[in-house]
Amino acid sequence: MKKTFLFSILFLLFISVNAQENTPQYWDKKGKTDYNNKKYEQAIADFTKAIELNPKWADYYFNRGWAKYYLERYDQAIEDYSKAIELNQTDPDYYCNRAMAKHDFNKLEDAIADYTKAIELNPKDALYYFDRGNVEYDLEKYEDAVKDYTKAIELDPKDNEVYNQRGTAYDELKKYDEAVADYSKAILLNPKRPESYFNKGLTEINMKRFTAAVKDFSKVIELSPNFNNDVYRYRGMAYFELKNYAAASADNKKYKMLEKGGK
Repeated sequence: MKKTFLFSILFLLFISVNAQENTPQYWDKKGKTDYNNKKYEQAIADFTKAIELNPKWADYYFNRGWAKYYLERYDQAIEDYSKAIELNQTDPDYYCNRAMAKHDFNKLEDAIADYTKAIELNPKDALYYFDRGNVEYDLEKYEDAVKDYTKAIELDPKDNEVYNQRGTAYDELKKYDEAVADYSKAILLNPKRPESYFNKGLTEINMKRFTAAVKDFSKVIELSPNFNNDVYRYRGMAYFELKNYAAASADNKKYKMLEKGGK
């Protein structure tokens, strides 16, 4: 009697587990777990199973698109995001993610169109403006990029990366004072980020402020000695302009050694 009762419980558990595995929610949840664990191939298989069970749910395509994106299968990610948009045209993140994939797939104008649609649906998300600004920067539309970075800053004034990026756009426009101001703000918000010091140092060279440039490049080396071999080359150039030839020579030798794979 006890064996029969135990068998019945095990059978019901088996049926219950199988029933759960036959739901798209189960496979979607599993896919998210695999995705978070960076098991992207498995996540794709999981989301595909969810889609087979319910091909009308947009999020499953969106989630599978994420996994494909991280595997750099940008064309396939675009297809999944497009299917998600076909099923639900009101979610701005669908357009944002498709724009990301199009940007990396070098469909820059199409990416801008998708970011613009995302902004229409949600004009309060700073990320959409920031990302559109990055595409405009790559298209050498620096004035447009500055406008989008400025809007992103208006919505999220604590993001150091946006100030850094706007600084690079100002650099391209040869608005060096504005660029230095943005790099300085980025440094204020995140004083441990070497890239902002490096960019500021380059601008200081363009402004012939070589002492300031040396200070910035030295800070880069202090924070991240392996950040970029060029930091030694540019600091050497600044030292040379300051007639500190010994320091310039030392930096030039360091740069050449690093370029050859030394330490």
